[in-house]
Amino acid sequence: MFASRDDDMKLARGVREQARSLGIEMWAEGPRLRYRAPDGDIPSSLRDALAGVRMDVLEILREERSEQSHLAPMSWNQFGMWHDQVNGGPSPGLNLGHAVRLLAPIRVELLTQATQVLVDRHEVLRTDFPRTAQVAGTGGRPNRRIRGVRPIAVDQRPATTPEALGGVLEALIQAPFDLEEAPLFRVHDVPLAEGGQVILLVGHHLVVDGLTIRLIGRELAQVYAALEADHPLPKSRSPEDAFSRFVDMQERYLAENAEQARAYWNRVFTPKGQQLALPLDRRTPHSQRHAHMVERRLCTELSNRIDRFARDAAATPFETLLTAYIAMLRRVTHQQDVVVGTAVHGRGFADLSRAFGTFVNLLPIRTRSPRDSSFRELLAETIAAVRSAQEFEFFPYPLLVKELRETGAFLAP
Repeated sequence: MFASRDDDMKLARGVREQARSLGIEMWAEGPRLRYRAPDGDIPSSLRDALAGVRMDVLEILREERSEQSHLAPMSWNQFGMWHDQVNGGPSPGLNLGHAVRLLAPIRVELLTQATQVLVDRHEVLRTDFPRTAQVAGTGGRPNRRIRGVRPIAVDQRPATTPEALGGVLEALIQAPFDLEEAPLFRVHDVPLAEGGQVILLVGHHLVVDGLTIRLIGRELAQVYAALEADHPLPKSRSPEDAFSRFVDMQERYLAENAEQARAYWNRVFTPKGQQLALPLDRRTPHSQRHAHMVERRLCTELSNRIDRFARDAAATPFETLLTAYIAMLRRVTHQQDVVVGTAVHGRGFADLSRAFGTFVNLLPIRTRSPRDSSFRELLAETIAAVRSAQEFEFFPYPLLVKELRETGAFLAP
């Protein structure tokens, strides 16, 4: 006689309850069943029982976890982006892409399983932002929602030519996300007509930053290789709840340092300045404003000259190039009071160097040297402004904007 489906599930639930009674924690990572036992291993009898019902136990675990969604406060950085998206309309400029070209063929079903492993592991890949979420008690910020289980599938695209590849990838990166439905992350498989393929990872800045999406790419490759070779899954270097830990750290930082940071930023933005009068050819409606990045590679000779100049001035190359950018803005606007926003990685808290999440903060740098100042004089002011601001780089920019606007002192970079 063959056992019915109901009998199989009844047996699987019995095995699940036996494991629970022994204090054994079990969870699903893609197609793999993972466990953590008090004594480091599980009894052989339970191991034998699991062997026959593994897929059914996986299904039960996913059912259990699907009911475990919960709300948690946004970070201040998330709140700033979420507020702009809700009030100004979705911007594809907050979509981050990371493309990898592969010469060897890849098995899409294994890539899908590997992607599911990462979504199962990391809460940020199961996070969304429903408008109906209750307001959190911490700072009055809306909540994010961390879902228990979110299925994900690899998007397979038609084959494309090398000439059309750039446009195809750009269109996939620009495609909007529904912020109320996790995952705010997707994987595209783009075959090339000449052979090989491009794997494109796209994530919304509300849940990933530039470093995170590259870390996701590395872990995805490691998990795929393990699944292909039928080896144990490699451990992640990012704890599942790394971002929730960051939100807690941010609140502790504010509790301990907010007063000093507020005093510093109030000094920086007193007196209030004026907006930059950039000579734009046209005004763009807010709903059509999208962020873009322009990259330029400097030749070796020029890079070496910048390095030498920076060393002679006791500056970093970054401070030198930032000063050049400020000098350009001063020239085209005929203004001496300039505020420039520069991104900082925001991972200076402990254990965040390999964490998944969105940690980047914006640091406003204000310079007000007289218009007839030399470049070296402007550089000296920039160095002082950067290094003093870095002492307070963990003060969230959206909170800074909120508080300065209340006092009428805000000067947007």
